[in-house]
Amino acid sequence: MNKVNSEHFKFFKERTEKWIDLFGLTDWEYRIVQAKDEDDYMAWVRYSVEIRKATICLAEEWPDDHEVTLDQLDQSALHEVCELLLADIRYLATERYSTTEAQIHQEVHRIIARIINLVQKTMIPRNEEVNIECILPQNILKKGVI
Repeated sequence: MNKVNSEHFKFFKERTEKWIDLFGLTDWEYRIVQAKDEDDYMAWVRYSVEIRKATICLAEEWPDDHEVTLDQLDQSALHEVCELLLADIRYLATERYSTTEAQIHQEVHRIIARIINLVQKTMIPRNEEVNIECILPQNILKKGVI
């Protein structure tokens, strides 16, 4: 197993908070912790949609086949924030007998608005063509935009 040290956790926490801010997930109360995991996850999130609370966890140890790097920590942070971004739609999908088409439509468009806001505030001047490569997370990080 690969140990995750305090510097790794600090970086993961900073990146998680940055992704939360960039996606505009300000309606969630959250905490970021380091924890022991039994399933070889590198990171995970637990949440309650009803009360808008989430705990984002970074594993104390990663499996041998996953080196602890800043890129991997950032990708893990982004992944867990995306899980939170999609929490409402997942909730609506699992509550299929009490969910209306209008609720799903509303949530899909709320997600779209957050993605548009993220892209517009971080990447693309209005007078330039969109190059999809430039908005991939690994390229954003390399350019120092976020």
